Amino acid sequence: MEEPRKVSYYSAINRYNMIMGCDRRFFLSIAFLSAILIFSVRTWYSAGMGLLLWLVGIPILKQMGKADPLMIDVVLAHLRNKDFYPGGSGFCRIPMGAKDKL
Repeated sequence: MEEPRKVSYYSAINRYNMIMGCDRRFFLSIAFLSAILIFSVRTWYSAGMGLLLWLVGIPILKQMGKADPLMIDVVLAHLRNKDFYPGGSGFCRIPMGAKDKL
């Protein structure tokens, strides 16, 4: 019996778009907001706030990207459909039509 055929593939095809371990969209958003606070407002207070935003936001985004690279899409879908689809599962979940009857 013959061995199964081995097919090579490029791992870059299956990777998510991430920068420094963070989701690309939110990394660029935090970088842009930090740069605006630091360079555009031009006060010591705003420079400190921009630096604080960068130093706190990037590790949080890295942790989210490590846990689930598609977590940002799930969060955005939840925010977009908050009234339509009450996310959750298990015994305590309220069915979709039952919210009006309570």
